[in-house]
Amino acid sequence: MRMFNRLEAKLLAKQQIKGNVLTLFLQAIALMIFTKYVYNSNWSGNLLITILILFIFSVFAISLGMLIYEVFRDYNKASNFVDLIVPFFTFISGGYVKVDILGPFVEKISKFSPNYLAQNALFTNIYGGKASDIYFAIAGLTIMSIVFYAVTSVLGRRSYNWVFL
Repeated sequence: MRMFNRLEAKLLAKQQIKGNVLTLFLQAIALMIFTKYVYNSNWSGNLLITILILFIFSVFAISLGMLIYEVFRDYNKASNFVDLIVPFFTFISGGYVKVDILGPFVEKISKFSPNYLAQNALFTNIYGGKASDIYFAIAGLTIMSIVFYAVTSVLGRRSYNWVFL
């Protein structure tokens, strides 16, 4: 019976992760469509690449959220931490002001910000640029997502193993 409960919990968790990724991805697509037709935003470029970038960033966001929750084990603490790091990543990626006016150090560390990777890939795709920049961003976000899922899985196993013994 314990084995069945364990398998059932694992299947439900996988479905919840897929649902969260799909929900976030569909919100990004809806926002893209809304801004295109209401604000007349420029979403030209390869549409499939744009959709791929949005999907990978959705996967990344969910994996980061899972990792943060697994580290803190408390929804309020995890939420407060996310409230702190989101503006930080937005700032160093150039979401508030152009990064090059902040100095060379901030400009260098911004290149490793997930926000910068996604933003740079989207802008490169929309305005034309080197395809290698897009591939680098996609690979970086994918690798970070895989690492975050792996660490979350390891942390989850260590803390919950005793329940199933």
